[in-house]
Amino acid sequence: DSISDAEGCLLGSLGEALEAIDRASISIGSAVAVIGGDYMGQLLIQLARLRGASQVTMVENQPFRIKLAQQLGATDVIHFEDPLLVSKMLDSTQFNGYDVVFITSRAAGILEQTLEFVAKGGRILFTTNSADETFLPINLYTLYVGNITVGGVYLSSGKLPIAAHIAPTLPLNQLITAEYRFEYTTQAYQALKTGEHFKIAIHLPL
Repeated sequence: DSISDAEGCLLGSLGEALEAIDRASISIGSAVAVIGGDYMGQLLIQLARLRGASQVTMVENQPFRIKLAQQLGATDVIHFEDPLLVSKMLDSTQFNGYDVVFITSRAAGILEQTLEFVAKGGRILFTTNSADETFLPINLYTLYVGNITVGGVYLSSGKLPIAAHIAPTLPLNQLITAEYRFEYTTQAYQALKTGEHFKIAIHLPL
């Protein structure tokens, strides 16, 4: 099996998602939350289900992201701006909390909310960065008594061969929502900034 050139531009992101899944120690029956439905969130949904997670909750607002998340295996969706977000997240796990929470969103204040619905002994993993300095106000006592692990995930070069191996088994084409020739790079970036795309492929001249 093989993948297209456009799908190949997702191999780095897929490798990072694989690193996140390994660090999350997901097992059969795990409850997983994915905060943010961008391309990374969509990859994490698929990989979490493949690892055996029985519940994968997506927190997202945009309809096109929600629709794809449900197609790819999200068991339920909760809107990010829902004033009852925390209580609904807890209710969906029978108040046991989530074993793993992946954060792909840059939304301010999300960590404080996440700490309210992660399970005892759970993991919170960031798969996003921020262009500016971002400070996270964390109550260390909350982490201590909850035995909660908080960390970031970055691509490990060792994951790229694995990503290339499993890529043909995943519907990566659904995450490439537009393609442009190199001379239209400016238009491609403008399209990406609209927030209406997961990933845009730019074809370089041969």
